[in-house]
Amino acid sequence: MLNRLLFPEKVNIQRRAYVWNLTASALFALQSALFLLVITRTGGETEGGQFIILFTVAQMLYSVGNYSMRDYQVSDLQEAYSFPTYYAMRTVTCTAMVLAAAGYCLGKQLTPERAGVLFALVGYRLIESFEDVIHGAVQRKGRFDAASISMTLRVFFSSAVFCAAYIITKSQVTASCLMLLMALAAFGLTTRVLRKRFPETRPAFDFRKTGKLLLACFPLFAGGFMNSYLTNAAKYAIDDLMGGAAQTVFNVLFMPVFAINLLSLFVYKPLIVRMSTLWNEGKTGAFLGQAARQGGLIAGLTVLVVAAGNLIGVQILEIIYGIPLAEYRWLFTVLLLFGGIGALALFLNAVITIMRKQPFILLGYGISFLANILLTHRLVRAHGIAGAGYAYGLMMGVLLVCDLAVILYTAGQRRRTEGGKTDAD
Repeated sequence: MLNRLLFPEKVNIQRRAYVWNLTASALFALQSALFLLVITRTGGETEGGQFIILFTVAQMLYSVGNYSMRDYQVSDLQEAYSFPTYYAMRTVTCTAMVLAAAGYCLGKQLTPERAGVLFALVGYRLIESFEDVIHGAVQRKGRFDAASISMTLRVFFSSAVFCAAYIITKSQVTASCLMLLMALAAFGLTTRVLRKRFPETRPAFDFRKTGKLLLACFPLFAGGFMNSYLTNAAKYAIDDLMGGAAQTVFNVLFMPVFAINLLSLFVYKPLIVRMSTLWNEGKTGAFLGQAARQGGLIAGLTVLVVAAGNLIGVQILEIIYGIPLAEYRWLFTVLLLFGGIGALALFLNAVITIMRKQPFILLGYGISFLANILLTHRLVRAHGIAGAGYAYGLMMGVLLVCDLAVILYTAGQRRRTEGGKTDAD
């Protein structure tokens, strides 16, 4: 039955990939919002704020585990690195993720209960990291649809288990541990089917080129880690300066923003292989045209979301979460716009990776990180929750401008080298 769901006969694979990637991205994007809703409604605002900061930390540590390697792996059409090398590297990075989680618990002196929640969430992200490297290999083989369905099943059932467990037990530890077990079961079942179709994705370790691959993807990892940190820097500042209730309010306002960021993945992820082919074949104009179309689609979706959010967004959030938010309507609208800017920057990171200019990604993140150090705590201290929102927008704006400059410069340099040859040449 599961095999028929993942690999049915006579289907439009490309259309199916779009639909299921959208579904998986939507579920992933809404997961934290759903958890915050369930915990806030069941356990109160402070309980929700305490959980979501641990969820955010686990999400940031996930950037260590997956090493932002997926786009590089999928666009490696010449297979410079084998799957056993990618798998071996994922083992190394996931080990680092677990050690980093232990360091965080010790550094923050978390209580045993909160440490248990964090480790369960990190375990969930560890499963996600190994799933990601397998799905990257499947996507490169042209079956992104099957990978997206597998992810959808895991996220849906594990999220459902978490919500049900928390409502029944009112225990973050119990709910998180049961979610981990459900994710492990879903991963095992779907991966077994994928490996029957693609035997090369079975566990194998080749450490000979791991160091070289780690070095090649390091700019992506550093950029991904800083992106995760910068996206959540305002939350950390609120946690330091304002407390749990303010954290809940900001996260409720920020959830749709984070969702825009993640939902943008469905726009361009299915096209990474095609865009890589265009770039590798020297079709610079066609490549830039494809990138411009995808960027325009993300911008158009952002405009629609901002308009709808300004009209009814705050009212809907008030009904769902039971928190008064009318005074934050303008901030919510601006945050949605900033979310669109962040989504565009994330897409441009993928474009730069396809160009194999990933070291330059660090330029934008470095400047944004400096802006965060200088301004975020000051803005939160001066303007509270609004200051946190403005700090996020500033960092995403800097990142977008820097990424765009790298792409235009690289494309222009290639065209000058080609001496004006057309794509047809």
